[in-house]
Amino acid sequence: MSGKIMPTQFSVAAVDPGLTTGVARGVFDTSTYNTVPDVFRAAIEFESWECKGTIEEQSIELTEELADWFSEQHLFRSIPIPNLFLVFEDFQLRTRFARLEGVRLREQFNARWTFKTIDIDTQQPSHAKRYATDERLRRWGAWTKGSTHRRDATRHLLLRLSKVID
Repeated sequence: MSGKIMPTQFSVAAVDPGLTTGVARGVFDTSTYNTVPDVFRAAIEFESWECKGTIEEQSIELTEELADWFSEQHLFRSIPIPNLFLVFEDFQLRTRFARLEGVRLREQFNARWTFKTIDIDTQQPSHAKRYATDERLRRWGAWTKGSTHRRDATRHLLLRLSKVID
């Protein structure tokens, strides 16, 4: 073991911000399985969706939704605070014409976030796409039909899951 916390049950939420924001979240248990594909397939709970609207509308919706969800995980599932993880896709400005909705959404979300004890992190889009390729998403049972935003959020969730259990 690498000295990391090895929770039995933990919750991960991932946000892929943009004009349309992808969100994925799940509750996982490592008492039976210890590889990312197996832990994901045996998820206690998993869902993904899109959040649309203005940056302010998305920020309000996501802040309330995720705060309520994390509270439920802690209070009703008895998952300890250190086992609650939230990850945002990080955004690197590569051109002066780039759309900054993702950056602004994350900033507004962080400004309104009241659950300061949750492990909040960022990940690079390229890391998530290299780790959870389309082929792996299909093989691992994580492919979401429809929106690429939902799939990208799932990629970030899987990458964070790998960091928690590896």
